[in-house]
Amino acid sequence: GVTYAIKWRSASDEHKYFTQTKGGAKTFFNLPEKLNGQKRIIITEGELDVLSGREAGLRNCISAPNGAPMKVSEGTIDPSEDRKFAYVWAANDILEQTDKVIIACDRDGPGVALAEELARRIGKAQCWQVEWPDDCKDANDVLLKHGKAALANAIDEATPWPIAGLYAAE
Repeated sequence: GVTYAIKWRSASDEHKYFTQTKGGAKTFFNLPEKLNGQKRIIITEGELDVLSGREAGLRNCISAPNGAPMKVSEGTIDPSEDRKFAYVWAANDILEQTDKVIIACDRDGPGVALAEELARRIGKAQCWQVEWPDDCKDANDVLLKHGKAALANAIDEATPWPIAGLYAAE
């Protein structure tokens, strides 16, 4: 019931401009306090994708607060020094309660990098990935072009995150 951050986005189709209140919390957008029996959480790249998921009847859709990085970082990850992704560590209690973390980021370079960074921090064995239709780059695109059922179906058909050295029977 307390406002702790406000974000604005331009209405222009030509240019995407974003701004937010100074000092706004760097947390997942729409992170529930409790999962209420749900065993999955869906992580998107932006707030509009969360709202698209809600429109399609998907529960526990959240989004990263800072947008996507340009590339995957190298080296090991130390939670105490991982400021850019501190929001992942702060949500650890909720993430550990899930059986499935579905990562549904954009299909562009930064979206792929964000998905990899999230999976590295959450644990790839717990993560699943979404394949968007060929003509769509994100959840909102699927909703606009194909409708609610197609978006819900894309999420429901998520596949386990590939893990190096682990192979499927087929």
